[in-house]
Amino acid sequence: MRLYKFFLLVIVLIFFSCTGSKKFIYYTIESYNKVSIDKKIDKTIKIKKVEISRNLISDKIPIKLSTHKLVFYNRYIWASSIDLMLTEVIYNYFFDIGVFKSVFKYNDITPADYYLNTYINFLGEYIEDKKDYAYINMIFYLYDRDQNLIWVKKYEKKIPNTENSIDGIIKIINIEINNILRDLILTAPF
Repeated sequence: MRLYKFFLLVIVLIFFSCTGSKKFIYYTIESYNKVSIDKKIDKTIKIKKVEISRNLISDKIPIKLSTHKLVFYNRYIWASSIDLMLTEVIYNYFFDIGVFKSVFKYNDITPADYYLNTYINFLGEYIEDKKDYAYINMIFYLYDRDQNLIWVKKYEKKIPNTENSIDGIIKIINIEINNILRDLILTAPF
């Protein structure tokens, strides 16, 4: 009889441990939609590793509920660390668009004519007055060969999420990151 109770307990524990497991959904940011730019820059650029706000150091996708209130999704997470993912996106965009003589990654020891640093204040969902938005707040710093700051550009975008889903948020973020990178190449004083 005790053996029967033991096996019954084991079966119940296995059942509850399987049904209680979370299934994560992973999201990425990618560089795509590269519209050709009629601009050639006979200089090199190094894409530095993206820095992120301490509030965003998580693999979970953030939701900003107010100026001082931030929560994270439990099931929806970034496929890799957001700083490395965005560094790759920026590098790939600059490399693939073919505007610069050469594009280097942050870990390349080759000196460059320009250095691009990126800081992410926020990248995720923003809920305000019961409305859902994709929210991007990022700053680009452009340095010359001697590491002198020559240009700063802040992008802050709050775009309505018409799909009302996390998929809609990620789709908007992907589109807007690519639009921001295009604008950056067109407006920066290279």
